[in-house]
Amino acid sequence: MVDDPNPLQPSVSAWYATDDHPRGSAPEACFEVIGSVVYPAAGHPSGSGSRPWYQVRGSLAFPVDGHPCGPSAEPAFRIDEGHVYPAAVDHDGFSGAPAWFEVRAAQE
Repeated sequence: MVDDPNPLQPSVSAWYATDDHPRGSAPEACFEVIGSVVYPAAGHPSGSGSRPWYQVRGSLAFPVDGHPCGPSAEPAFRIDEGHVYPAAVDHDGFSGAPAWFEVRAAQE
């Protein structure tokens, strides 16, 4: 279970799909981040949602109960210098996959 912040609290940041995302870039935020909790937003193909999909712990985002595939102890994303990367790991550490999302201030 995720410690869910007040849903009326304004978004702190948002994840916007980049050209390197498998579905391409999007003009609207795909995810909104409130505190350490990540919710699907209007720009996500599934639409916005009131249940969080990920929780950020350090520089990693882990799927939680609200994610369509359920929670996981394995991270889905790695966050580094304003970008969000797939967290796939190879024998040398994290893969060199390009960023799927850019972290920006949430628009009101």
